Formats: sequence, C-alpha cells, structure tokens
Amino acid sequence: MIRSSSLRQSAFAFILFSFVTCPAIASADGLVQPQTQKSSQSEPQSQSPDVQTLLRQGQEYLRTRQFTEAIEVSRRAIQIQPNLAAAHTLLGSALLEVGQRVEALAETNRAIELDPNDAHAYVSLGNIDGAMRRYTEAIKAYKQAVNLDPNYLGAYINLGIAYGTIVRFAESAEAFQRALRIDPNNWSALNGLGIAQFRLGQHDEGIESVRRAVRLNPRFVNGHLNLARWYSSLGRYEEAVDAFTEVTRIVPKWPQTCFERSVLYLYLGKSEAAASDARTLLELTDWHSDRAEYMVIIAVIGYRQAGKDVDAKQILDLSAKRSNTAAWPYPVIAYLRGDLTPEALLGLAGNNNDRLTEAHGYLGMDLLLRDQKDGALPHLKWVSEHGNKNFVEYTLAAIELSRLESGAPLKP
Repeated sequence: MIRSSSLRQSAFAFILFSFVTCPAIASADGLVQPQTQKSSQSEPQSQSPDVQTLLRQGQEYLRTRQFTEAIEVSRRAIQIQPNLAAAHTLLGSALLEVGQRVEALAETNRAIELDPNDAHAYVSLGNIDGAMRRYTEAIKAYKQAVNLDPNYLGAYINLGIAYGTIVRFAESAEAFQRALRIDPNNWSALNGLGIAQFRLGQHDEGIESVRRAVRLNPRFVNGHLNLARWYSSLGRYEEAVDAFTEVTRIVPKWPQTCFERSVLYLYLGKSEAAASDARTLLELTDWHSDRAEYMVIIAVIGYRQAGKDVDAKQILDLSAKRSNTAAWPYPVIAYLRGDLTPEALLGLAGNNNDRLTEAHGYLGMDLLLRDQKDGALPHLKWVSEHGNKNFVEYTLAAIELSRLESGAPLKP
C-alpha cells in the first residue's frame, strides 16, 4: 500500500507552506508577500497622488490574485515615477506569482538599489530566492528584513518557513516564536511553531501549538490535517479520526481525507466506517485514483467484518470491471474474489518485499474473517517480522496480533 510514512512527509511539505497571514498577503506557495507601505526604519519616498492610487490598486490586485492587473498598474506607477522603490517591489512580487522569476529578481534588486533600507523589498527578495530553491540566500534576505524592521511579522514567518524547508527546525521554531511575540494570536505562526516543535520531537508542545491555532481559526484545514497525521503517527487513532472529521466539515468531498480516515477506521476495527470512506473515495474519483484498488481491498475487508457480504461482493464485482487487472495490487483483489489461491498470490508477489507485505497482510486478514486463526497467524507474523514497517499492512498486522494475543474478538 502507499506508505504511511510518505504520507506524513508529503503532508509536512504541503502544510509548511500553507500560511495565510493578515494583514500581509500570502502568495501561492504560502509565503507572506511584502506590502507597499514602508518599513519604520526607512525614510519614505515621496509619491504623487496618482502613484499612491496605483500602488493601492496593485496591492489589492495582488491580494485578490489578479496578477496580470497587478503587473499592469505597477508598470504604470513606474512610468510616472521610475525611481520609486515600492513600485518595483510590487512589480517584482506580481511577476513572481506568474512565474517570471528572473524579471521579478531584477525588479526587486532595483527596489533595493533605490532604497536599501526598505525591509519589504528584502522580504520580496527572500520570496524569490525561495522560489528558486536558494534557501540560504532567502534566509539571509529575511534576516536583513527583520534587522531593518524588528517588528515585521511577515518576515519572521517567512524566515521560519525557510528554516523549516531546509530542516533547521530549532531556528525555525525561534523565528515563529519571534513572530508570536509580535502577534500572540497569529494562527499561521502557531502552526509553523507546532510543525517545528513536532519535528524536534517535542510532540506534546507541537500538538498544543497547533490546537491553539485551530481554536483561533476553526476552519484552518491544514492545522486539523497536521493534528490528524501527528495523532496517527503516535498511535492515537481515535483523536486522528476526530481531527480528520473536522477536515470533512470544512472540505466535505476531499478524497485524501477519505483515504487516510478509512485506514484509521480499519486500525480501530470500525469496519463499516472504513468501508464507507473507502467507497466514498471511489465514488468521488470515479475510480480514477492510484489508490482505487487499495480502497477496494479496505472496503471488502470492512464490509465482510461488518457482516455485509453482499456489499463486499458488489464492490468486488465492480472492481473486476473497473480496475486495472494487469497491475498490482489487483492480484490481491483476485484472491479476495476467489480467483487466485494463496499460493498463487504469493507467487505473483515474487521476491518483492513490499508486495509480500501486502499479500501476507491481506491473506492474514482474510483468513481471520473466515475464522481460520491458525492459518492467519503465520501470515501476520511474517508481516511483523519481515514486512515494510512504513506500510499500512504492517501496522494492521501488529494490531491484529496484539488483539489475538489478548484474546479480544475481531470487532464487527
């Protein structure tokens, strides 16, 4: 199955860059964009009334993601007042958003040349460097911004993001803490701090930071996702389910949530709920998902565990028509349909440890559902001793072995 660990890693990368911080403006990659007002450390350049109007319009266009219009009004402002640093900074930010990084860098460098004391221009420079994956240069630019303006909230947030991206979590945490001294209730900074804390092994502190963030902004999807995935990684599956359920209240039809929560329900023995989420993902994606066959397997196990054999057969029949029957893991489905023997399934898995982890895991689950404990145990033990520890099937085998050892019944 898709590795649970890779889910957490990709989630971290996505969530780290998911900041929206007011009154600053968040770009497409989540970095806070500079605004056209001047740093408190910079002597303001005089602006004509017409230019002031254009800059306000450009900032609003940038905020509402109308980047072409922002570029247009920025250029008009530069035509009227060519040496106005704020206009070049605004143009650089807008050009970055449409992927014109070289041009954005030229405009931002021009802004710094015109006004080397403008903290906002250095934030723009850091954003461009970050977009070019030049994170060391981005950090240098953000640090220059906070040196010029120690109260620049957005600069500290972007500095925290940059440090986190290169896995310097202690420095990332420090930057977010500095941001929180400026605005203690900034939920984006709390989320960033929580990520850094969790990655430093400070699990309770990281969870509490993000819980504060979602209390401040209950519709902060990425905060709920962080909590869900962290709870899952700690084996706190009930809390993980609750956090994913909060996500579904905000984004009701997101296949990713269905996938991750279905696995958690399976861990918890909430079989019908696992099957329901798996089937919902198939319906939402019209079976066009690289996880479709795995959702079939989870749905079949869930339905059978819940005593709904008719539903299990129905989805197996649909899978025979809609799945890629030539690719793995369809042989697992073929086995569940009765079209393959256990020996044939293991033969198709070959010497591939990942496939063997899945084959043994689902053979064990199937045999448990058939009330063949003695037959199931060798397969589950194989997964426990030889399986890929990052796979869902490894965790599932460990849970079932623990349950069998305790004498607890298979949950309906």
